[in-house]
Amino acid sequence: LEPEYIHSLELGYQKGWGRNFLATELYYRNTRNLITRVTDFNDSLDLFILRIENLNNDHSAGAELMVNWKFWNFLTFNGSITPYYYRIDGDINGNPVNQETFSWRSNLNTTFQITPTTRLQTNMAYRSKTVTAQGTRKGYYYMNLALRQDLFDRKLSATLQLRDMFGTMKRDF
Repeated sequence: LEPEYIHSLELGYQKGWGRNFLATELYYRNTRNLITRVTDFNDSLDLFILRIENLNNDHSAGAELMVNWKFWNFLTFNGSITPYYYRIDGDINGNPVNQETFSWRSNLNTTFQITPTTRLQTNMAYRSKTVTAQGTRKGYYYMNLALRQDLFDRKLSATLQLRDMFGTMKRDF
């Protein structure tokens, strides 16, 4: 594989109020020599073969809105939403690729301070349907849960995590 080359322009603004902030960003990114996952079907072996190659270029333009808000001393929200346009073009096995879509993604992290040394955190995310070099990837969502306990005057911490607690992070292509 050869390296990808990413050209990126970003314009952002952030406003803070004490421990809280709101941030916005506009961006444009162009990736040349995009590292792309390609799947071929081998008739003689009767199986799909996955390979990674530099085949395409992509372009994305969008906006991001982020907020971090501490409602009380024990509850903090951190969330973001990112709508964006995405286009991929190139050539796979002599076939032209030219796909585009409007997609979005979002994240929400919530932290509950149960005691000064115990925190419960949730992380939820959604990724909408988007195009790939050979088709589409369906949208998916997931939720993680973590409990953290600081010990020995915060010199050690123990964390218990439950990832994708509803088994919904399936990535269908």
